Amino acid sequence: HNADQTLALFESLGVRDFKSFQGGGDQYHTASGEIRTAPTIQVSFGSMGPIEIEIIQPLSMGNLYTDFLEASGPGLHHTGYNISDLENYRAQYQRLLDLGAKPMNGRRIESERFNVEFCYFDCTSFQAAVIELTHFF
Repeated sequence: HNADQTLALFESLGVRDFKSFQGGGDQYHTASGEIRTAPTIQVSFGSMGPIEIEIIQPLSMGNLYTDFLEASGPGLHHTGYNISDLENYRAQYQRLLDLGAKPMNGRRIESERFNVEFCYFDCTSFQAAVIELTHFF
């Protein structure tokens, strides 16, 4: 599977107005001060009413997306929740930690295109999949 096939499938299901861009590859500091390189990805966002669909195709290796593809093949990687209030975002972040979720990848991005803080959590310890919390500011 590739992103074009997946986009065509979702468009046939009624998802509209896909907007695509390539991103990542930049270096950043984690909360603990570690330097990491963000995965390079092709990402497309489409909408189906109030639901946003995000199609991610990794363009670099050795990251949470390629790990998922190697283990499971193409499919649903995560559900995401956009939390507009920063205080609530931080509270939900802590709540996931308290439930035993393990942060997988997250950071704060400030750019001309958008400003966002996000984190993916491995939630398999309580029978859930990957959850992404996002806060745009």
